[in-house]
Amino acid sequence: MRSRKGAMADEAGPESSPLRAAVILVLIAAMVGGTWFIMRELRRSAALQDCVASGRRDCAPIGPGR
Repeated sequence: MRSRKGAMADEAGPESSPLRAAVILVLIAAMVGGTWFIMRELRRSAALQDCVASGRRDCAPIGPGR
């Protein structure tokens, strides 16, 4: 059985695992990338809806680049 002092030292300390830090950085990067993608798609959708609402007929993007 471990003592409380040893268990507390293993759980959290100033010397965190480098693997934990890398995982956290990857998760943050994924969240930022996902947010950027969603915001970009919402902006495109809003622009298309504004175009259609104004009564235009040529609102669809031309070409493969969207």
